[in-house]
Amino acid sequence: MIRKQGRRFGCGLVFCTVFSLLATPCSLVLADTPQRDLEFASGLVALGFPDYADKVVKRVLMQYPDMESSTKIVNVEILIGSRKFDEANAILKSMPAGDPKAQAIELALASAYYGLGRLDDARAIYDKFFKQYKKSLPTDPDLLRFYRDSAYKFGQMLQDAGDFKGAADAFKSILSTNPDTQTKRIILADCAKLYLLSAEKLVGVARDQVLEEAQNICTQL
Repeated sequence: MIRKQGRRFGCGLVFCTVFSLLATPCSLVLADTPQRDLEFASGLVALGFPDYADKVVKRVLMQYPDMESSTKIVNVEILIGSRKFDEANAILKSMPAGDPKAQAIELALASAYYGLGRLDDARAIYDKFFKQYKKSLPTDPDLLRFYRDSAYKFGQMLQDAGDFKGAADAFKSILSTNPDTQTKRIILADCAKLYLLSAEKLVGVARDQVLEEAQNICTQL
């Protein structure tokens, strides 16, 4: 129901840059900030170019040695992309509990589990994460870049399981990331529909509450 806006443009940009790298493999040109470089490297992994992602990560680490903990996340994404889950989990277990970088790795694992149909494994991670950040956004930039995609996938899982209110709540959390106007309207419209669907299964006060949620959303459209 929720559509990811700008996905096609983003993929096209990554493909164009990848082809540039293929033409000049020895002259990787990094972005203006190391954080953007790592986001780009993560996109390369998603598109099936882990070797080039590794080159970007190594260049970032060479220029910014203090980014080691952030580059570790992309290195784990490369392992996940190669289905090396044992190695990825070993790195995760070596990190301090509650470390935002470790949480980012957990969300990367959850995304992979979701794609492989390991829904119980994915849901366990999403349940824990969104309970912790129920009323606030993470502040760590590495963790924040996983937030919107995780909220989307968690909402999809809940919707498929018939938990329409839970799905609407998950999708609504995407709004806290300040999406563009079109994306915001799509999210609000779909949340209103999901709250109405959930009302069909509820009675009394609980039913009135979700209907009020739907009505409040409609006033924003």
